[in-house]
Amino acid sequence: MACLIWSCEEDSTVDWFVGRYLNHSEIAWFRFDVERFPEMITVDLGVNHCKIHFSSSKTISADEINFVWYRKPRPSEFRVLRPTPESISYIRDEAAWALTMVHKKLSHAIWMNLPDLNLRAGDKIRQLEIAEQVGFRCPKTIVTNDASSAIDFATDYGGQLVVKPVHKGSLGLKFVKKVFYTTILSAEQIQSRAVAISICPLIFQEPIPKLFELRVVVVGDDCHAVRLDSQERSETIVDWRRSPGLVRHSIFSLPEWVSDKCVRLVRQEGLLFSAFDFIVTPEGGYVFLEHNPNGQFAWLEEFTGIPIGQSLMKLFENYDIRMRGV
Repeated sequence: MACLIWSCEEDSTVDWFVGRYLNHSEIAWFRFDVERFPEMITVDLGVNHCKIHFSSSKTISADEINFVWYRKPRPSEFRVLRPTPESISYIRDEAAWALTMVHKKLSHAIWMNLPDLNLRAGDKIRQLEIAEQVGFRCPKTIVTNDASSAIDFATDYGGQLVVKPVHKGSLGLKFVKKVFYTTILSAEQIQSRAVAISICPLIFQEPIPKLFELRVVVVGDDCHAVRLDSQERSETIVDWRRSPGLVRHSIFSLPEWVSDKCVRLVRQEGLLFSAFDFIVTPEGGYVFLEHNPNGQFAWLEEFTGIPIGQSLMKLFENYDIRMRGV
């Protein structure tokens, strides 16, 4: 039996995990970089069969796969063939439908995580609802493209709000990638951006005082936490992602009630993996910000040695995907 990693070529987390762990294990694994389909990867499926043929001449049948790690697939790309520009959108849609059929042929497998559940879990307002249900404190939040609504909301919080993208944190341009960092805007700044806000909804949140921040990673029943001392430098006070290499990282012992609630939330969502972001306030309170069912984690182990990869390996092995002559 085998593990199928469903992602893209530029997934550095998968690269790291394969190099650090999978290549030194007995687990049979295959990597499906979705942008290589259909140009370099072939699928062949019908009512009673499904096979995937890779450019490396490897072939795997769906019934040989019992674990799927669903990461970060990207739309089809064409590097050898040159479809007309007007054809590319059509081909990508058809390819996506074919891969949806492959997903259905893998319904017998354990998924970390099912794409439909990832999509559902990515709803930021729903996240806050569920986090409050399990007992976490959350920042007061609205999603709107109406600047006047945001300004009214800001009056409750000293005229300032935390502002974030609704879903996608970056924009891929032709030669560069633009990242949208969390920021703080005053009512006046919101008003000055009213036209831009009107055509692109944003998340507006109550500002929460920070002592430090946490990245908490749940893998199955395991819960790992890393403290991020983001308040030590001015450039990382609002969003530590601006300069993560400047932020002091350390393994953190979570209170049991926090780890229990994180694991409970992940289970409730039908997931096996998610990465949480918390603020710890100067008073010692824990405030849930969000969780990402496909969040990054490799850098946490590189910086601190926290054994997240071992938890992933344990999960793979517990689902019995050791090589058996594949």
